[in-house]
Amino acid sequence: MGILKKYWLVFILVFVFVFGFIPFIIIKAINHISLDNNTFLNPYYYSCIIGSLFSGLAIIIVIISQHSQNNLFQIQRFETTFFNMLNLQQQIVNDLLHDTINVLYKNDLPNEENKRIQGRELFLYLFEGNPIVRFNGMKKTIQDKGKDVYIKSNMTTYFDHYFRHLYTIIKFIDKTDFLNSDEKYKYTSIVRATLSRYELVWLYYNCLFGYGNEKFKPLVERYSLLKNMRAGLLALSKESSIKLNSCTTSLTQEEIPKTDYEFYITNKENDNNKYYIGAFYNHEDLGEGKEVVKKWAEFMKNYC
Repeated sequence: MGILKKYWLVFILVFVFVFGFIPFIIIKAINHISLDNNTFLNPYYYSCIIGSLFSGLAIIIVIISQHSQNNLFQIQRFETTFFNMLNLQQQIVNDLLHDTINVLYKNDLPNEENKRIQGRELFLYLFEGNPIVRFNGMKKTIQDKGKDVYIKSNMTTYFDHYFRHLYTIIKFIDKTDFLNSDEKYKYTSIVRATLSRYELVWLYYNCLFGYGNEKFKPLVERYSLLKNMRAGLLALSKESSIKLNSCTTSLTQEEIPKTDYEFYITNKENDNNKYYIGAFYNHEDLGEGKEVVKKWAEFMKNYC
């Protein structure tokens, strides 16, 4: 029904012209040829016009009905594929597995412990690490060695299949022509609602420092896929820490940024090195994102 809503005035004008005005002109021409002025007053000719209008209306109803059925079929086929892809994505998450031998230290004496980490727990474990067993996760690694270490780390390989398929789902929605922008946002929001907090953190760094930068990041920004991300869970990368150390400020510790969030956000689109605010704020909340960028620009200008 979308095309009918968009061009409803055109349909009405065509309908009136074809099934109303043209029959009226034809009848008037016949009357003129017959040179019988009284003939034009004959109700028979008006019944012809009315009959023509009802015939046209019937044709329009058939067209609308056929279009509605086709549209319903397209939606049903799309949703079947979409939810099958979501189920497969969940299966990919469930199949994530990491067997490790943790070396626990008690009184500085090593003690081995076998541990299996599976499913969504792996996103948390590989990012935060485990100081008890002296395992540095991605967060500590980025903080110590910088952003370039992300793409070189073996930890990211655990999620290669995960990110490829997640990208495929969002791309599938984005490339579906018969969906309008609001409908596409609705379906991508369903995908976003399935992502845990540390999945969002990994998605953030995958698209900022990793292989998702070129193709996945624009979709993340278009559909606000990081809208529910908790900025406090992010790392403070080595590059960001160096910038902060160059600042001369009397701000309290609570006022100084502790993560990468402010360093990599902008109100300019198509910036490969930063996230456009649309990644975190939808169209209704963009003003809030612009305020964050403005305050950060003022901070850097005044103190750095």
